[in-house]
Amino acid sequence: MSRILKALEPARFAEFTTLFARHADVPHLIVTFLALLELAREQLVAIAQAEPYAPIYAQLTGGPAFALAS
Repeated sequence: MSRILKALEPARFAEFTTLFARHADVPHLIVTFLALLELAREQLVAIAQAEPYAPIYAQLTGGPAFALAS
């Protein structure tokens, strides 16, 4: 997941296909997609897709605000 976070920028959407190697195999593609979904669940990235079968885009959000317990 850290590789994905390093590849993304806060103010710019990146196409999903740019997050893995050019000749990635299916398992690598699936693991990258699942990692992206987990990062979205943790509110570290935003994911957008205009319509079904359109390219998927991801953007770094910076994550949710949190406070340390006292």
